[in-house]
Amino acid sequence: MKEATRDLIPIYFFTSVEGVDAYEYEGLVDVMNHTYVNDGERMVYRFEMQKLGSVGWDEYTDAQATVMTAADDDPPLTETTAREQTTRLARSSAFAKQVKRAYEDTCAACGAARRSPDGKPEVEAAHIYPKAEGGKDRIYNGLALCRLHHWAFDTGWFAATDDREIILNDRTDETVPEEIRALEGTQLTVPEEPAKQPSSDALRAHRELHGME
Repeated sequence: MKEATRDLIPIYFFTSVEGVDAYEYEGLVDVMNHTYVNDGERMVYRFEMQKLGSVGWDEYTDAQATVMTAADDDPPLTETTAREQTTRLARSSAFAKQVKRAYEDTCAACGAARRSPDGKPEVEAAHIYPKAEGGKDRIYNGLALCRLHHWAFDTGWFAATDDREIILNDRTDETVPEEIRALEGTQLTVPEEPAKQPSSDALRAHRELHGME
């Protein structure tokens, strides 16, 4: 179960009623998170899961393949058709896992690879061009970022040039937090495999969105 937070592993969810020797299949679930806690008697793993609806395993693996589509093979940057809820959940799950794996659970901005006491990575999968604007769940539209720099990237404190140099937002009267100012002029650390690297279109769209182009 722990491995399912990072890897694409089928987890089938069944429920039962106490006293009844029967189980009802509820479908596939995505293991979102886990913690190692004391239940009053012993230390146990507690898992946070999200139902994927009626999606089947073949559809889930198809969603993973879609997430890994290369930028050159997948114009435009935004989704152009409505997707069913189950497909959306499957792609969102696959996107998060594939981005964090591609970046080896390391922040592309600062290089942090912090983990919790039970080994859970801190990094999150960030959309370069946001989902709220129609951005796709694609590896080229993703970055692995620590929580601080995910927030800073999403709110427009910093962006990256087509050459992946980090630039700061100079169109604000707010004081730039030191943890963000320290990034100016550094390079995003990205996967070696070109197909997994952020696309220049996605980086440019993010700059334009925040008035930094």
